Amino acid sequence: MTGSSGDQIAFFLPDLIGAGAQRVMLNLAKGVAARGYAVDMVLAKAHGSYMGEVPDAIRIVDLGAPRLIASV
Repeated sequence: MTGSSGDQIAFFLPDLIGAGAQRVMLNLAKGVAARGYAVDMVLAKAHGSYMGEVPDAIRIVDLGAPRLIASV
């Protein structure tokens, strides 16, 4: 399955600190983007060891929340 013009998906995570769940979600987002979808990673706070691994094809949306509960 490939995305067509206008197909979008967003992934929400608290951050991209080096944990298993963040790695899995980043790999999933990369795979979806490679199939032609517009991908946003919505982060409560944009920081963590995986930030440098986010390709340009994935847009980072930083909510800048001091705590996770403040982001929702």
